[in-house]
Amino acid sequence: MAVCDAHYRFPLSTSGNSGRHSDGGVLSNSEFGKALEAGNLGMPSPTSLPGTGIEVPFVFVGDEAFSLQRNILRQCPGINLADSKAIFNYRLSHARRIIENSFGILTARWLIFRRPIIASPDNVDIFIQAAIAQHNYLRTTQSTVCCSRGFSDAEDAAGNIIEGTWRSEVAGDNGLNGVCSLGSNMHSRSAAPVRNTFETILCPLNER
Repeated sequence: MAVCDAHYRFPLSTSGNSGRHSDGGVLSNSEFGKALEAGNLGMPSPTSLPGTGIEVPFVFVGDEAFSLQRNILRQCPGINLADSKAIFNYRLSHARRIIENSFGILTARWLIFRRPIIASPDNVDIFIQAAIAQHNYLRTTQSTVCCSRGFSDAEDAAGNIIEGTWRSEVAGDNGLNGVCSLGSNMHSRSAAPVRNTFETILCPLNER
């Protein structure tokens, strides 16, 4: 499990957990997750987004495997949602494509991830961290080497997604399997207002 930035790099990652554990469980048991929950991660102070006077905390964008938290933003659950929530989910899904592409690029360029790794758990952990370190180095110093134009997803002028070519390279040949969700959507009292605020920003009244 890892956190990525806008340049498809992994500034934070953890490995060595059992595959039967959920993403939420891995997060809760990690040093990163514990620090985030305790408010000791060193997150920047809340600030106003450009073009708005609304102050919001900095957040990580997660999928349904994670519970909604003050600093973890996930989509609104359910079907037949109100227009504002549906638009919010759609726009948040665009942000989530960054992490999907980060793992896709990693898998496409480092063939060790195309199949389950046959090695001792300790060595697997070393292999994963070494690959991530090299991936980050290349993304920082030679970004076009591991991600040339068209390799990652892009958007056209109309906002339509143009899928990157990494998808065809790893199709049916990917050792990174999805994991189960938490099984609960419980969240703290401070989490829902944060999502509601982002919903207001991402879906102005004239679009509702």
